[in-house]
Amino acid sequence: MENRVIGNGLKKRSLMFDLKKNRHSIFRNSNKSPTLGILAFETAKIMSRLVSLHKSLSDIELSKLLKEIVKMKGVSYLISTDEDYLLKLACMEKMEDLDRAGIVVARLGKSCSDPDLINFERIYSNIKLGLFDLNNFSTASKEAQKTMEKLERFVSTTSELYSGLESLSEMEVSERKIKQWKSNSNMAPKINFDLFETKISWQRQQVRHLRQVSLWGQTFNKTVRLMARAVCIVYARLCVAFSPYIVRPIRHTRYASYPDLDSCHTNKLEKGGRRAASKSGPLPSLQDNVGFGGFALMHQAGPSTIGGSGLMLRFAKVVLIVDKYLKSRSFIDESGREELYHMLPRSLRRLVMSKLKKFTKEELEQSGDDWLAEGWREGSKRILRWLTPMAQDTIKWQMERNVEKQNFDPRPKVLLLQTLFFADREKSEAAIAEVLVGLSCICKYETLH
Repeated sequence: MENRVIGNGLKKRSLMFDLKKNRHSIFRNSNKSPTLGILAFETAKIMSRLVSLHKSLSDIELSKLLKEIVKMKGVSYLISTDEDYLLKLACMEKMEDLDRAGIVVARLGKSCSDPDLINFERIYSNIKLGLFDLNNFSTASKEAQKTMEKLERFVSTTSELYSGLESLSEMEVSERKIKQWKSNSNMAPKINFDLFETKISWQRQQVRHLRQVSLWGQTFNKTVRLMARAVCIVYARLCVAFSPYIVRPIRHTRYASYPDLDSCHTNKLEKGGRRAASKSGPLPSLQDNVGFGGFALMHQAGPSTIGGSGLMLRFAKVVLIVDKYLKSRSFIDESGREELYHMLPRSLRRLVMSKLKKFTKEELEQSGDDWLAEGWREGSKRILRWLTPMAQDTIKWQMERNVEKQNFDPRPKVLLLQTLFFADREKSEAAIAEVLVGLSCICKYETLH
């Protein structure tokens, strides 16, 4: 259903991207510009980020955020029970992801011939200041849906081209070796290389086709215009989905109400927006985040958090190793124990050692019953049921944002609040120490019995 507009509001310059009314469009067609070529792959990564952001703002994903993610036991215990604070963190992360995509769009725009695309950075700042009418970028509109579908198709074909070029590169290495072998071997005439030559010929033809239909063969004007529309569509959706966390002077007055959003989303977010966040601390106002910049999310993790201590990946790896050992029921050898011990920060080592002193060898020998070891195992598993998902999401979050990886996956990404980044370090160390002590006692008990 098309989003309805309530109230006339101020008359603002229209951002009409309707192709049928292109002469009125701020991003109108202009003289032909050069093609992307090798820049297609980096461009596809940004396109996939925009598609991913758009999908993460769907009703289904918003419902998942409200009903599942902010209510996860690990998130509630280690980060905060204040859902308003958690939702504001989610909003900040999505806005910063959009800004990063916008920076690349603006950079690509400098190679365009269209003056509006060249000045996209200024236009994006004006959009955030509320100087443009974003009403034409309703997610429910057909043009918005077509734009996001085009982006997804380009991401898919460019991903195919990337894989095709890798395969062709490997085949060409083999081709050079075969030619060299042919020239040096008397046996070469007796061997039929027709099948290989047919395969490499077909692969070259496939790569030529993919270069034409993927971003490789698209002009800067066409590509940047499409991405600029997508940035505006995602920003408009953010203004609706997270309206309480985007300060009203910036918010577009025409987005005051949207009947198409699930009532459970809007009502919940509105309630959260009116409530003070007891643990939110100095979360910056999104009013300050105009244009590109203001990347403040990482600074929200103070020194008392795992992320603020720079130990996020280290803690996650420790949790996953312990979880693996408990699930496998196999003994940890000396080298495994040594490796795990050296991964622990000093404070966690001291905590584990102080707890282990309570369990002497005599106590373990006298315990005698198998149920005691099972009790330790079950106790450790209870903690890991909510701790392991956060450790897994920590690794996944890091992998999804690895700048060296060609990631064309358009699916919604893991949020930073699902990881150990904002987790309270003292609580996290206490939980991990309990699991490590349990694992140590199980190993000692099974060795003695």
